[in-house]
Amino acid sequence: DDVIDANDEVSSRLLTYFNEVRDLSLKCIDQCRERNTDGMPSGGTKMRCITVIEERFSTSDGTPALQHEQDNTNLPQEGHFVIDAFISTKNTQQNSSNNVDVEVSLEVFAHTAFGTSLVNKICGQLPGEIGRTNRRWRRLLKRQEADMC
Repeated sequence: DDVIDANDEVSSRLLTYFNEVRDLSLKCIDQCRERNTDGMPSGGTKMRCITVIEERFSTSDGTPALQHEQDNTNLPQEGHFVIDAFISTKNTQQNSSNNVDVEVSLEVFAHTAFGTSLVNKICGQLPGEIGRTNRRWRRLLKRQEADMC
């Protein structure tokens, strides 16, 4: 189904971007959950959500990493920020060019000024990464086209 494929493609692009952010190691959790619920179910529609936090503030069992104990002292468990990227289909009808409109809605929480600067950097780059229209993608696509000729 084209709608599922479109959502999967956008999710894949988001995960790829979050895993390749320079100078920052992020942990991504891909799940289905409701919006605006802080994880508490309220009976609303569940959507695909990619939750992003700084990897250094988490271990596999969810407890704070010991090597960053000083950083963790006055911060919530997720660290300086948390980003929830909800992915949904804007409409289920394909448009005239046979494309499906996918919407990415961000819920962003920054706990510090440093977290705000990181969130601004990450969110500022998202449109170009999802749409693959930024300089990095234009160069890559141009190289791929040249290799095919």
